[in-house]
Amino acid sequence: MSELTVARSRRAIASAVKLAFVGATLMVVVLSLLPGNDLPAVGISDKFEHIIAYAVLALLGGLAFPDATVLLAVALPALGVAMEICQLVVQGRSAEVGDAVADAIGVGLIFIPLTVLRIVQRR
Repeated sequence: MSELTVARSRRAIASAVKLAFVGATLMVVVLSLLPGNDLPAVGISDKFEHIIAYAVLALLGGLAFPDATVLLAVALPALGVAMEICQLVVQGRSAEVGDAVADAIGVGLIFIPLTVLRIVQRR
């Protein structure tokens, strides 16, 4: 495979991961703002749903924007808090501190090991 082909493949993958991050973020926002009766049932605790959703956002965001880990580590939990506040005006939904904590845990599950790995690799 030529260097040009490899470079194009890497750019295509990088674009796809950025698109996946944007899509996943939009999905989390939409699902967070759906009325309570319209939420799909997935059969697990809503706290686990939050952890998984925000871990996926952190993973995709970390892959899409590797130089913005600190920004993402702050912005993603802030998004979770904002979604909880917005749920105060959505029928059948309520804001829960526990949900925001679960969001932050999901982000931490990705960024803490990623940060440790990057520190170890630099040594």
